[in-house]
Amino acid sequence: MTPFLQRLAHDAAAPLVDFGVTLAKKVALLLFAALFLLSALIFLTIALFGWLATMLEQPLAALTIGAIYLLAAVLTLVLALRKPAPVAPVSLQERLAAAQAEQDKAEKSEAERAQQTKTATQIDEIVTPLLGFLQDAGLEREKLAVLAGASVAKQLHGYSLVLAGMIAGFFAGRFYFTKGRKLG
Repeated sequence: MTPFLQRLAHDAAAPLVDFGVTLAKKVALLLFAALFLLSALIFLTIALFGWLATMLEQPLAALTIGAIYLLAAVLTLVLALRKPAPVAPVSLQERLAAAQAEQDKAEKSEAERAQQTKTATQIDEIVTPLLGFLQDAGLEREKLAVLAGASVAKQLHGYSLVLAGMIAGFFAGRFYFTKGRKLG
């Protein structure tokens, strides 16, 4: 039983060990980045001082660089110490209204699914005798067309089904009447 408990403890601690290793790597990389940033800042300061000293006197160049660092420090402190924008508290009534809306949406979704299932069952009941008749008559293409139409009718509902029927009727009429046939 002891090996089982050891393995269980090892498996439970594995994610924590992985997290610790990842955290240690990130901390080490951040320390190296900070060290390189500090050295770059030192060398840039020396270069800036040398450049400004050629145009200004040395004390004025040193004061200019000090003022730049002071400005950067003040801006950083202002950004660090500013208060975050207040978040408007959500009242209990608003939370209840949101929960009720979510529940209504879920109930509506369930009702829509039930209606779609009922519609699909009705379509199957209507199409089954027709498919049997087409099978007996040997009309395979027509049977496939009815199956395709039933599949489309199951996927569409309401206005979209009516719209699809109107478009199909329009194209069927255009195709039928362009072959020299006349109405009536």
